[in-house]
Amino acid sequence: MATVYLARQNELNREVALKELSSFCSADSSVVDRFLRESQLAGSLNHPNIVTVHQFFEFDGVPYIGMQYFPADRCVRTRERCLSRSSSASWREFSPG
Repeated sequence: MATVYLARQNELNREVALKELSSFCSADSSVVDRFLRESQLAGSLNHPNIVTVHQFFEFDGVPYIGMQYFPADRCVRTRERCLSRSSSASWREFSPG
């Protein structure tokens, strides 16, 4: 449905994640509306475990969401830290299945 790229926002000299709605989905107005709502809802949140949405824009009819870049190794370290803090019993309680 969407592809996320690592991009550079030159104006602010920073790396960002750029989420592009696939071209076959961008032809469906209901999917585009849902993509816009996703950017609006995520952009209204402020939490250390949720990436920050910087902008929503369209280029050549394809919608994009520009958001905070979160390196994969940081995700792994954060997950490991969370797992080490919780006991195995409490982790099982919240695990699906």
